[in-house]
Amino acid sequence: MPLDVATVGSVRTRRRIGEAALSLGGLLVLLVVLATFNPRVREQVALHVSPDSATTYTTEGTTVRDLALVAYESVRDVSIEHAPLTMFVLAGTVLLIFMLRT
Repeated sequence: MPLDVATVGSVRTRRRIGEAALSLGGLLVLLVVLATFNPRVREQVALHVSPDSATTYTTEGTTVRDLALVAYESVRDVSIEHAPLTMFVLAGTVLLIFMLRT
């Protein structure tokens, strides 16, 4: 049974949406892990997720930027403290990306 163009396009679109959802889920898991182990990230998440944050006048873009900045600073501090482990994880990630591409 031959596949028509609409079916192939639908499958590709569904796959892209699934991959985007997995990426967002991975970022959410990373943020939860960071918030679990780092008090600065935990404070920022609690500040921006609390019910009182709806009454502030900051835009959502500023909130996301601030949260990303705290997460970046946290990852940077940990990577400086554990430089050999960071290099190992980076090398492993690069190898994983090359394995998935082939």
